[in-house]
Amino acid sequence: ASDVYKRQNELNRSLEDLINPPSPGKKELSAGGQTYREGDKVLQNKNTLMASNGDLGRITDFYTDEEGTVKTVIEFPDGRVVTYETEDLEMIEHANAITIHKSQGSECDIVIIPWVRAFYMMLKRNILYTGITRAKKKVYLVGQWNAVCQAVHTDDAGRRNTALGERITRYYYQYLNAETASACGIKIISTYGERQAIPYVEGYPALFVKGADV
Repeated sequence: ASDVYKRQNELNRSLEDLINPPSPGKKELSAGGQTYREGDKVLQNKNTLMASNGDLGRITDFYTDEEGTVKTVIEFPDGRVVTYETEDLEMIEHANAITIHKSQGSECDIVIIPWVRAFYMMLKRNILYTGITRAKKKVYLVGQWNAVCQAVHTDDAGRRNTALGERITRYYYQYLNAETASACGIKIISTYGERQAIPYVEGYPALFVKGADV
């Protein structure tokens, strides 16, 4: 992942002078090894009270307040205007080139997506779909057609293995256990000190929790 973001930063540096070159009268600020200019497209990368991770905005001004603190003004598409101090600029990054992962929740008029076999770990249908659907007007796929075909035929979103289903089932049967015991006047004794004995319920498999006795 670090290599991906490194290449993303290098691409942003290359695009910066083409998309928003310096010019007389255009304000700019250097901070944290980055140069920011009026008109730069930026991405918020941390949640704050005023902006959320993934928000795309544009730098509209730099100014120095009465206390000598340099401020950066960023406007977001929904009309929010947020002011950042220099130390807050670590929460934003240039957004001429961003990963598909970071683009989720955002839209652009035109999207250009490089798509080659070298990205074999990322050639998946859901990733390609997410990238394409970021475009409101046009999308350009630049690369290899066989890489696109591979992604279209790779439905591998990955499984998330958790114990959530097992826990829901366990607590459901514990609830039934308590209701059944109460109705039948059965006293439940558990070595865990909790109601964990699970009765058989018609139509459901019997589940038992280790350490529980009736």
